Amino acid sequence: MKRVIKVLEQKGPMLSGELANYLQMEYDISNATARKAISRATTPVHKIEGIGFEKNQKYMYLKEQFNNEIYFKNLFNAFKESSKNYYQILLAIRNNGGFISKKVLASYVAAPVENLTSHKRYDLLVRKLIELKFIHEYTDGYYQLIYFNEGKVDIRNTKAIELAKKTVIDDFSDWAKKINLIAYNSPKGFFEYANFAKFQWAFTAPSYINDIEDKKNGKPGFFIGDIIIGKNADVDDVQFFIDKIDIIKHYKNLPNFIPMIISENFTKEAHRLLKEKGVICAKISNLFSSNYSETLKELVHIMRNASTIIRQNPDKFIDYTNKISSLEGKMGNLIGDLFEAAVGYYFHMTGCKYFELNKIVRYNHFEKEIDIYVEKDGKIKIIECKGIKSELDHEYVVKWTSDNIPVIYKSIKEINSSAIIEFELWSIGGYTDDSIEFLNKVKINTKKYSINYFNAKDIIKKAKECRCNVLLKSINSILK
Repeated sequence: MKRVIKVLEQKGPMLSGELANYLQMEYDISNATARKAISRATTPVHKIEGIGFEKNQKYMYLKEQFNNEIYFKNLFNAFKESSKNYYQILLAIRNNGGFISKKVLASYVAAPVENLTSHKRYDLLVRKLIELKFIHEYTDGYYQLIYFNEGKVDIRNTKAIELAKKTVIDDFSDWAKKINLIAYNSPKGFFEYANFAKFQWAFTAPSYINDIEDKKNGKPGFFIGDIIIGKNADVDDVQFFIDKIDIIKHYKNLPNFIPMIISENFTKEAHRLLKEKGVICAKISNLFSSNYSETLKELVHIMRNASTIIRQNPDKFIDYTNKISSLEGKMGNLIGDLFEAAVGYYFHMTGCKYFELNKIVRYNHFEKEIDIYVEKDGKIKIIECKGIKSELDHEYVVKWTSDNIPVIYKSIKEINSSAIIEFELWSIGGYTDDSIEFLNKVKINTKKYSINYFNAKDIIKKAKECRCNVLLKSINSILK
């Protein structure tokens, strides 16, 4: 066992196969002897269970190396070399700005979302990575990569990338429906759990075009696809998609399908590999236009830096909203998706001292995101924005008042004990009767801070009073 300890001390944690090779070279022993020494090793030698590295390897480390920098670095490399599904999850989060929505992460890994023989389910992989402290649940609805983020991370960047992806998928679906490439009312897109053959994708849609429709049995074929935005897609980036295709093409009785992957650009190697696999490689500028592609990049920039742009160069924000309003398709309706930014612009127009979008606050290991943080007239306003048509139900308002508000309140008071804090809920779709009843009770019974709620009619009135046209446009886009 001393030999095993010495190698781990010198080389750091590693897979058992690599460790056996080092033992062979260093001590001139057989592979069988080396493996026997590893299997018999006890404390301070440890191994991670439950991962499933190739060739039944285990990740070996010393007790004092647990959770240090080299431990995570080598484990990341071990995933890359011998447990690709874990690596694909980590790579997807890193490519997405260090965060990723829980609704879309499953589409970026070649692991099924349902039980499938000989394949570990996606949710079990995520649970293990959380247990290993590689990722954690950042705020409601998002995972964060803890290790191997490059540079400063900001969830606003992630949300901008994901909105861009959703926009492209929606516009592609609209185009495909118009030419009868896919069935009209059946596509599922980004954030919609688009599942096919027990895997999740960025979009799926049934199709009745020749060659993929099963005319004999009256069953459609399918378009299935994923999307990569924010970088040139290289082989590493597209491998998850190829792996999913390689798995499902061996299914019996699976509907015919056409695989497609969308990106801003592909490296030559990635493009060649995808073509060899029969995958459609769709560049955004080819799908739509170079103007569309540039506007999409502007969207990411605006979303990422909305607070700063509105405070320092508000005309730039207005110019962009005017530009997208003149476009066709989903891109032309993006002003609705910019509801939070439009509300931020409203507060800028009303002369607030300071405001910030998507501010993260922490208290006692809890993290919450504030849609809009406003300092105005000696008070701090916390605005929760819901730019959707549907009414907010009782469950949502209970969670907001009992879960989010206390953490946000305590985090602010910890920094500024004399702060006067007002919480406001802005919902374009309004509220169910029971949620209104609950909010009214909370308003009356709460003394530490105030709570108010507004519907579309209230918000339109506010926007008209200060002539905030961008907010009016955003509301109209949501309601139409």
